[in-house]
Amino acid sequence: NKPSWYGGFFVDSFVHATAMLRAVLGGKKGAKTISAITSSRAEHIPSADTMAANVEWESGIQGIISCTVILQRKLDGPGYNLIVNNDEVEEFGFGGLDAEFLSFAEACESSSSKESHRNSPEEAMMDLALVEACLNSGKERGKQVVL
Repeated sequence: NKPSWYGGFFVDSFVHATAMLRAVLGGKKGAKTISAITSSRAEHIPSADTMAANVEWESGIQGIISCTVILQRKLDGPGYNLIVNNDEVEEFGFGGLDAEFLSFAEACESSSSKESHRNSPEEAMMDLALVEACLNSGKERGKQVVL
């Protein structure tokens, strides 16, 4: 519970949402500015797990991103428990990662597939830069970060 760097699970999960947002809202352009508030609400996640942010994309689109990664893995089978209102538990089933792994393997084997290169390395770095900017802004209680 003492991470060597700030971000942990939040970075691992949010970078995928960031890629989707950039693809839908920004295209080849990334975010321009971000102002975020982050917090750590779950005892089982040692760093930031919740965020609300104002973002402006290079394309001129402005919006608000709100996310949380507070999920507890069920020990008695596939799925996750979402805890709401501090003690109420909602259970969500999960079919597993088989289809995702098969799709990844197929993309790796087929270098000619359009599906296999959804993000360039430069786009991946833009996505990660946005996640890092969110965390840095959150540490400074919402100070605007220019990317």
